[in-house]
Amino acid sequence: MKKIIYVHYQKNLSEGSAVHVSRFSQSFSALCLDRKITFDIWAPRKEFSMPGEALGKRAGGLRSFLGKYYLREFKVLLQQIFRSVQEFFLLRKVRPDVVITRYDAETLSIHWACSALKIPVVTEFNGKDRGELAGTYSDHKQLPLVNRLFSNCTAMSYSVAGMAVSDEIAADLRYCNSSGKPIIVNHNGVDLAEFNPQKDTAELFQRLGIATDSVVIGYIGSFIVWHAPQRLFNAFQELINTGRNVSLLLVGRRLPEIDRMIQSMTLEAQARVHYTGFVTHEEIPAYLGVMDITVLPNTQPYCSPLKIFEYMAMAKACLVPATPTIRSIIKDRSEGWLFDPDSDEDFYQGLVLLAQDAQLRRRLGELARQRVEAEFTWDHNAERVMQLIQDGLAWKNNKY
Repeated sequence: MKKIIYVHYQKNLSEGSAVHVSRFSQSFSALCLDRKITFDIWAPRKEFSMPGEALGKRAGGLRSFLGKYYLREFKVLLQQIFRSVQEFFLLRKVRPDVVITRYDAETLSIHWACSALKIPVVTEFNGKDRGELAGTYSDHKQLPLVNRLFSNCTAMSYSVAGMAVSDEIAADLRYCNSSGKPIIVNHNGVDLAEFNPQKDTAELFQRLGIATDSVVIGYIGSFIVWHAPQRLFNAFQELINTGRNVSLLLVGRRLPEIDRMIQSMTLEAQARVHYTGFVTHEEIPAYLGVMDITVLPNTQPYCSPLKIFEYMAMAKACLVPATPTIRSIIKDRSEGWLFDPDSDEDFYQGLVLLAQDAQLRRRLGELARQRVEAEFTWDHNAERVMQLIQDGLAWKNNKY
């Protein structure tokens, strides 16, 4: 094996998946260099204009009307076909031994191109099938036939091996893997040098206006609906009502709906909320350094949230939902405090306990840091991918 290409279609640089792509690429590139393997990264545009797509303003209403009747489905199909042809000629020129790709629910073009050229593909799966995401990531009408075409199982059928960020996604892949291709769970990771709990936070405390004797409850990331921000605000308000000396630090893109939730709290609670708006990923460790308790009010069962690994690396006490995926990352009552994802009360009681027990927070944080040091760095992630490639090629050779 002399040449590997990593293909991804990540375009939003503020998302956690962009951090995954960047940090994995750095670690895997170093690993390839050590093994004298050429490694290259391709980042094609996820979408591009089709011939005749610029219909003019007068056709805007027609496009909007047709969009209700599956126009986007046909557009995605055509885009994938056109892009697959482009990728075919690029791959034919470069001729890698293996392609790694991060599947994005409807990005089969690279699989088709590799299949035509008989180039082995190792696919990473970060989510469920596109049909199951209707109403969350996507609200357009979907054709069942297109959903089947772009299913995770279809992408897996073109691959020699697969990796998933959670056991739940991996279980779906194994269900349709009758030929015994290697499939592993490979969670997100963290850079331990970047996320170092020894960072000095005195200046940031002063800039944010947070009292140093206050217990700081913190959250980083996006405020999407399944993260249950209202659960966090309700619990924080109750802590204020009971006289707790706590502050709330929110680090993430500023949204009007979140501002409205904050404004619905009492003036005393509002005065203790610090909402930064968007900050770069490089700034995140400093903000985490200010926090005493790091929380994730909720998440999808299949997610492997990047923020959890960053919380743990900074030796913070984590209050997170006890989904099957998170239970495989954090040992409850040892490396973090897990709560029932369906219970607002369980979340609140976890906050009360952690807010009043500094020794417990310190113990949970120290053991959390040790866990990521042993298992969840980006270097660990890259090593697992390299082994999976070798296992996938072995499966291919035995198969044929």
